[in-house]
Amino acid sequence: MTKKIVSISLFISWTILVIFITAGLFSFGNKPNQSSSGVQPNKTTPVSSSTATAGNTSIKSYSLNEIAKHNNQNDCWMAIGGKVYDVTSFIGSHPGGERAILSGCGKDATNAFDSRHSQAAFDLLPQFFIGNLNS
Repeated sequence: MTKKIVSISLFISWTILVIFITAGLFSFGNKPNQSSSGVQPNKTTPVSSSTATAGNTSIKSYSLNEIAKHNNQNDCWMAIGGKVYDVTSFIGSHPGGERAILSGCGKDATNAFDSRHSQAAFDLLPQFFIGNLNS
């Protein structure tokens, strides 16, 4: 009986350890390096001017007041690192659940995003980019 209890305890301990290690690798292990100022280098650093052009396409700039209008599940914009993203189509796919992403809708979500996301999340951002945040 004692041998069985020890075996079950070891199995549960190893399972918990594997879960914590796996969660750490996916949530925290690939996070980009931050500078001492807390700015994500080469990830969400804003373009220096309020209107930039890429080829023949003009990149729009949005104010926080404009972003604030897009604050729900059917229309969700957020500012991250000086850039504006329309993440409406991603709400249902967000690994942290809809509630987590909805808390950033219509806001500057830079701090929340930077503190909770891995490199993989930073790599997804460009597909949702719609413009720059007015400074």
